[in-house]
Amino acid sequence: MATIVALRQQGKMDEAAAYFEEDGVLVIQPDSHAVGRAAIKEGLVAMSKVFPVFHISERTVVQAGSIALHHSRWSAQSVGEKGEPVEVGGLTSDVLRQQPDGSWKVAVDNPWGGSILD
Repeated sequence: MATIVALRQQGKMDEAAAYFEEDGVLVIQPDSHAVGRAAIKEGLVAMSKVFPVFHISERTVVQAGSIALHHSRWSAQSVGEKGEPVEVGGLTSDVLRQQPDGSWKVAVDNPWGGSILD
């Protein structure tokens, strides 16, 4: 089974967005949220244009029944306007919900973690 990150890297944004709940939320930037799968797909496309290379290095999940809190470290690379390498990174804070069929979908994907408060 492919992950959201793997599908994003492959340009399969419809498949990546399908990992979200129908009314899920993706925090594109601390002040910009995509709500719903169509908007999430557009957000993933926009994020991939800015940072085409994306990696997850560590992760942990805390589960309470049908809700899970997922944290992971990530980094993303791109090339700046003058050809210089650009790298950003952060710590996610994501909420997943178990579906009636037993699968898990992302309710909220916040790659900016606690920095959303800044």
